[in-house]
Formats: sequence, structure tokens, C-alpha cells
Amino acid sequence: MATTGLFADRLGLVRVDRTDWLKAAALIFLTVDHVGLYFMEADDWWRVIGRLAAPIFFFLIGYARSRRVPLSWIGLGLLLTVLDAWGDDWQWSAPNILLNFALLRLALPTPDQWRHITEREYLGLTLVLLLCVFFVGRLLEYGAEGWLWALFGLCQRTYDDYWEAEGRSRRRFVAAFVAAAAYLVTEPRDLSFDAAQTAVLIVLVAWLAFGLLRYHRGISRLQPPRAWAPLLRFVGRRTLGIYAAQLILFEILTHG
Repeated sequence: MATTGLFADRLGLVRVDRTDWLKAAALIFLTVDHVGLYFMEADDWWRVIGRLAAPIFFFLIGYARSRRVPLSWIGLGLLLTVLDAWGDDWQWSAPNILLNFALLRLALPTPDQWRHITEREYLGLTLVLLLCVFFVGRLLEYGAEGWLWALFGLCQRTYDDYWEAEGRSRRRFVAAFVAAAAYLVTEPRDLSFDAAQTAVLIVLVAWLAFGLLRYHRGISRLQPPRAWAPLLRFVGRRTLGIYAAQLILFEILTHG
């Protein structure tokens, strides 16, 4: 796979990897969610589709090997938190999701450290995060629901890197189920979805969790037309910056 990428680079071709596709999908779901939130009076169905964005981002935070926190996440997170409060007549707003990402980067162990965690320690941490779901939501955007998706990502990455280790596959299945279940309890309640919307969300989140169980890094077999590849690579590597710019623009358009 690395040889194929090197050969493509020498030919001046841009190769898109699976993460680029996944981040592009998250950005589409995010845009649907924000269009519904900012511009549609009947926004519920838009927001149902948009619920798929955050799990992907949190999953990738857990899946990544890097534990470095870019300063831009903190600066943009604070700015977006202030803008959100401004748009809501200075009512309390949970700190922006970028600050939650930064916290996770600091708190999560690396995959190499995580593979030495015992089953009892893993189940204990999962239980603690489940208990946190009930009160952390107002302190950080997506709260502990996001942490559970990040834990799923960490379990998936550990399985990918150390697949021969006993019990690693079981952990990722448990993590996927717990993250999806917690999300499906909190999101319909917080957004007041009706029965039909909740049913659709259950199907979508189950489909997403199953897809993420099959995810691993590497060059994608599915490649876009050559002219589109650089754009998709750019989106994949600047997704959070695009998210921040979009949110700032929408806040200014609706409240400026």
C-alpha cells in the first residue's frame, strides 16, 4: 500500500484515503445539521441526519495516534463558544465541541498504553463514562456521549494495531454498542424528536456504528475523479477549520 502511494506521488497523482472520505461525510452531515438549525423553521428532520456528524469526529479523535492539542482548537473553541452565547442573548452555552476534542486529546491514552488495560479496568471506565452522561452535557458540548464514541475509536485503533491480542475485538464491539446506545438515549430526548424521527435515528446510528467497526486507515479503493481528489484531500485535512468557518458564517448571517 505504501509503495502504491509512493508511485502515485511520483506520477503527480493525489490519492484519497479512507479518513478523507469519512471526514467529508461528517462535514456533509454537519452542514445538513447547521442548515436545519440556522435556516429552517421545521428543522427536526435536518437535525436527525445531522446527528451522524459528531460521532464520526469523536471516533476519529479516539482513533488517532496523536495526543497533541493544536492551539487553534482552543482559540476557535473559545471564539465559537462566545458566538453561540451571543446568538442566544448571552444565555449559558456549553463550551464548543473543539474544547471537548482538546480535553480528550489530553486525557486519552495512546493505543499502545490502552492495549495493557485489563478487562476490569475497561469495564469500570465504561461504567464511569455512562454515569457521566447524565450530568456532563451542560459542561461540554456532547459531553460524555462524545467520550464514549472516542473510547470506541481508541478500541478500534488498538484492535487494528494489535489485532492478535486476545479480547481486543470484544472490547470494540462493546464500545460500539455502548456509545450508540447512550447517544440514542440522549439525542432524541435533548432535541425532542418524535417516534418516527427516533426510529430513523436508531437505524442511522446503528448503520454508522457497524460501518465504523469496519474502518481502518489506508488508501481507499474508491478514488474520486482526478480533478476532485485534491479538494477531497483538502477537506479531509482541514475539516475542523471548515467547520469553524461555517459556524462563524452562519452565526453572522442569522444574528449579525
